[in-house]
Amino acid sequence: MSAADTIHIVGGGFGGLSAAISLAAHDYHVILYDKQDRLGGKANTRTIGAFRFDTGPSLLTLPYVFETLFAQAGRRLEDYIDLVPLSPITHY
Repeated sequence: MSAADTIHIVGGGFGGLSAAISLAAHDYHVILYDKQDRLGGKANTRTIGAFRFDTGPSLLTLPYVFETLFAQAGRRLEDYIDLVPLSPITHY
């Protein structure tokens, strides 16, 4: 593998992680940079004392996008997370 086969990605949120997974699945060497100490961007958690808060999206509207991404990497989404359909999804 040459240096030309190395891809540098800045940002470890959903976009950066998705790009890294897709490129790695196509045999590129990927280096991912993020200013935070944990990857995930806004899709993360924060702990304050005994309480944990989700900091990211509370609704996943396109699960097939994630299923496709996992399939590209030779994995199954359902082996990692459980998606629970809600009805109604939201109520305002």
